[in-house]
Amino acid sequence: PVERPKPVRAGLLAGGVPAAVCHFLNGLALDLLDIDLRTYSRYVAPVIDECLKAGVLIYLFSRNHIGFMVDAAIIGFGCCRVTK
Repeated sequence: PVERPKPVRAGLLAGGVPAAVCHFLNGLALDLLDIDLRTYSRYVAPVIDECLKAGVLIYLFSRNHIGFMVDAAIIGFGCCRVTK
């Protein structure tokens, strides 16, 4: 099997963990709030999702792993530079 570079694994993990947390939080919030699914999906769920995704980028910026918005976009698309 082909060994995936560490940045690709880290990028997948950085996307997968917030997605799993969103799944849990959205289920919990939907149970707690007294609104229908359509309203929740349109107004509440995107806020939770985007805040968690922004948290990953804020963490990367604070640790100096990315310095420019272009870097964040590249990481977001799951691309990486592979060196030999």
